[in-house]
Amino acid sequence: SEEKESTWYTRKQMQKIRCESMIAVRIMNTGRKVDGNITCGRGLEAMTPEGWEERALSKQWVHESVFDTQHHQQMQGYTDEFELATASDNLSRLSKVTAVEKAAYDFDEAKNIYEGDADLVKLLTQIVNQKDEDYEEKKISADSNQRAGALVSC
Repeated sequence: SEEKESTWYTRKQMQKIRCESMIAVRIMNTGRKVDGNITCGRGLEAMTPEGWEERALSKQWVHESVFDTQHHQQMQGYTDEFELATASDNLSRLSKVTAVEKAAYDFDEAKNIYEGDADLVKLLTQIVNQKDEDYEEKKISADSNQRAGALVSC
C-alpha cells in the first residue's frame, strides 16, 4: 500500500543504510576526514573496536553484579527483585549519564543549526523541557517506590 511504502524502508534502502553505516564505522576507525569533515558516527560508537569492548565490559559488570546479588540472596534465603534491579541500575547509571550528556550536546548543536528558525528552536526547547519534567516525575516516583520498598522489607 502507499501508506506502507511511505512509512517503511524497502530492503534496498535498508541495505544502503547498512552499507553507509559500515563505511562510516571504517572511516571512524581510521580517524580520517572526508571532504575536510570528520564523519559523524553518532549512534555507531558501539561498532568501533573501542566501543564494542566498552559495551561488552559494561554488560559483563552488570551481569556479574546481578549474579552476585542473586547468589547473596540465595545464601541468605530470600528474594528481592528490587535489590536485583538496583544492582543493575547502579552500574547502568554511567551509560545513562553519558547518553544524557550526548543528548544535551546534540540539543545545543540543533539550536545552533536552526537558530534562524525561532519557531523550531522554541519547539525543541519545549520538547526538552517536557522531557526534563517527565524525567523528574519518574525519578521522584522511583525514589518513593524505593523508600516504600525499604519500609516493606524491614
